[in-house]
Amino acid sequence: MIILICAILVFLPLTQVMGAEKGDVVINEIGWMGTVGGGDDDEWIELYNNTESPVSLDNWSIEDESYGSMNQHIRGIKGTISAKGWFLIENDEDCIKNIPADFINSSMDLNNKGEKLILRDEKRNVIDVVGRVRKPWYAGARKKPKYSMERTNPACSGRDANNWHTNNGIIINGIDKKRNQVNGTPGSANSSVPEIDREQISINILNSMIPPLVIDYSVPQGSVISVRVYSRDSLIKTIINKESNLADRDPAKEGAQGSCVWDEKDAYGELVEPGEYRALLEVLVKGAGKKEFIFSEPIEIKYIPVK
Repeated sequence: MIILICAILVFLPLTQVMGAEKGDVVINEIGWMGTVGGGDDDEWIELYNNTESPVSLDNWSIEDESYGSMNQHIRGIKGTISAKGWFLIENDEDCIKNIPADFINSSMDLNNKGEKLILRDEKRNVIDVVGRVRKPWYAGARKKPKYSMERTNPACSGRDANNWHTNNGIIINGIDKKRNQVNGTPGSANSSVPEIDREQISINILNSMIPPLVIDYSVPQGSVISVRVYSRDSLIKTIINKESNLADRDPAKEGAQGSCVWDEKDAYGELVEPGEYRALLEVLVKGAGKKEFIFSEPIEIKYIPVK
């Protein structure tokens, strides 16, 4: 009997369908805006397998939490996602007309205002999470010709707004039920995001000896920025809002140039002590798909505050 069991194990196929850990399979692209030919209802979701092995998606589900609505579920998913492959969920077999769906769920109903999606395995373990309740979608465009929301790096968090971008309209794949091109990449690699030209980023300190201190900056058009002042080892004060939510950030002025003033006080309104301080410019170019933050080199500031 022992010999027989060993023999069976030896001849088992080497390529096995594996279970998944958190982050092994992720929500990689969302057509929350539908398609031009099918309207808002022709929604689709693409999953991506980060691993080197196929993963069974049998009895997996996607839960969504929306703007005060009841949770709706994509239940009973069936199929296997190949190693480093994609798995396309459509609400209609003709949603993406020239790319067969891996799974069809006719009850898919994504809120255009945004929502939180939770990918769970057959044991209801959370595998991936995208978005936040009562927050807009991180990317994508509903206005015609409509553009999908793509994950920039499938190995990074789906809840990081900066890890998503709008399809660039150049790298696209698929046609809708009326044969319009789909500005997305269902079933294939996502579009890339452009790099940011660091030569367009600069920061200058004006009136460094006489309060108030003026910080002059130049950034690419369409940027969102933050400006902070540091001592050697700690943050002294945030001059321009640097909240992580893009909606809370301050846009650069027209012409991609602007300035702000530091009153040489800390966050508590107290004048700082003499010493070395640095102004730090943080830049994010929305046209680059919210890919990354670009920092200028620190600027050394020396002055004696006037009491």
